[in-house]
Amino acid sequence: MSVSCFAIWNICSKLSTDRGRSKNNKTSQILQKNKNKLFGLSINPVRLQSIRDERRSNSGYASIDQCRKEVKLAEDMFVQNQVPFLDTSHTSIEEIAGRILNKGSIKRRY
Repeated sequence: MSVSCFAIWNICSKLSTDRGRSKNNKTSQILQKNKNKLFGLSINPVRLQSIRDERRSNSGYASIDQCRKEVKLAEDMFVQNQVPFLDTSHTSIEEIAGRILNKGSIKRRY
């Protein structure tokens, strides 16, 4: 999740400007405008730490505290902005796609 949700967060943050509005307010406005297109992906912090540890062993990036912090921040953002999300810790890409289609009441196009 952390990667996906932070990708959305970073995109929105980069689109934000400091033209008299707070960055978080502008980010929230961008999220709300495109809310029907958003779906968050989460991951268990321990699973995220395991993945990151393979990339950068013994780094702050791979620490369990950092992973917990990022996952909580992302999930809080989803909840605050009423963006549906699901835990993808042990889920295949096909299952994730199916769940998104079902939760989003999206019709498949063939």
